[in-house]
Amino acid sequence: MCKPRFGLLLVLLSCMVVTGGSTFPSIPQLHGAWKLVHSSLAGRDTTIINSSPQPGLVIFTERHYSLMYVEGSAPRVPFADPARPTDAERLRAYDTFVGHSGSYSVVDSIIQMHIVIAKHPSMMGTELRTSFAQFAYRILADTLWLTRRTGPGSFTMKLTRAE
Repeated sequence: MCKPRFGLLLVLLSCMVVTGGSTFPSIPQLHGAWKLVHSSLAGRDTTIINSSPQPGLVIFTERHYSLMYVEGSAPRVPFADPARPTDAERLRAYDTFVGHSGSYSVVDSIIQMHIVIAKHPSMMGTELRTSFAQFAYRILADTLWLTRRTGPGSFTMKLTRAE
């Protein structure tokens, strides 16, 4: 009599493992590629608005994301010799680029990004994951707003569907 119960328990546990994807709840409207069209950085006394940003792309699948953008409104300067960039050229390129990818979860209107790989090695540690990779989101038709609190202010990206 013990064997049928054990078999039923094994089947139930197997179903839980197969359907256990709920640890990464996502929003279907979020899925897809989004192009950066506007950004703003608000502080205590100042707000910097960038209405003509350089390229930026955020991609969401059911469980994963990738976020990359060029900071500012000026184009990145190409290396004089692509095979041998100078230290100054490397630093300028590093300082103007943001990028990280990983999985994500959604709770209410908050997207928590679980960074797996990033341009900046410190972002891959647990210290910055909770503060830097948490965005409030809002979707209206083909427009997505992502807002991250930055101490006394906030950073907001406005994105439009790229596909």
